[in-house]
Amino acid sequence: MLAIAAAPDLHLDGMLDGAGPGSAARIVTAAVFGANALNNLPALLVAVPVLEANPGSRLWLVLLGVNVGPVLAATGSLAGLLWLDTTRRLAVPVHPRTYTNVGVRVGLPALLAAFVVLLATNALIH
Repeated sequence: MLAIAAAPDLHLDGMLDGAGPGSAARIVTAAVFGANALNNLPALLVAVPVLEANPGSRLWLVLLGVNVGPVLAATGSLAGLLWLDTTRRLAVPVHPRTYTNVGVRVGLPALLAAFVVLLATNALIH
């Protein structure tokens, strides 16, 4: 968990700060990329301390990114890698590029819809 130990030195606070739809989109995008680069749980563990004592709606944005983001690429979660391994062992090989192609076509619209609902819900609450 070197990334978690290095989190304070990564200066992610500017990336996970701000208000409004643009900042919200940046936070979700950072969480998606973090989930696919590190894996979803380590990305969350890196982001949570950066959110500090008052995460507010930013925590929901990070959770959205780290949970839906791994659907977009096979590297985003252990479950995706295990799924690819299982299909290979069952003699139904699925290439990671195919996984990503389908993941983007299905997961990206789902991510965008969830993002809009999250923004609308946040606007209603505040």
